[in-house]
Amino acid sequence: RGRFLRLAGNRIFKNPENLVNSLIQRFDGLNEDMIRAVDYKIKDVSDNLKFKIGKLNALSPLFPLKKGYSMVTFESGKIVRDSAQLSAGDLVKIKFAKGSAKAKVKETEK
Repeated sequence: RGRFLRLAGNRIFKNPENLVNSLIQRFDGLNEDMIRAVDYKIKDVSDNLKFKIGKLNALSPLFPLKKGYSMVTFESGKIVRDSAQLSAGDLVKIKFAKGSAKAKVKETEK
């Protein structure tokens, strides 16, 4: 009986609303912390992904095309790296940043 009276006299039982309000505030605080942590992680992953995409784009063989260069390939798709690979009359495809053209080699220079 004494134990019961001590428990019944505890401030929690006198005003249980305070306990609930305290738990609600704690939950709200934890929820805000979690949202901030998730937002930070998303931003971190997004920044990392943008950085890696930039690196991949810089390594892309198509990247120089945006600067005004072109890429010449045989009809088979194999890249022409040297004029010595070509002969007069060869058909090639020239790829630009926007579009492409087919051409016939008139002559080559070493």
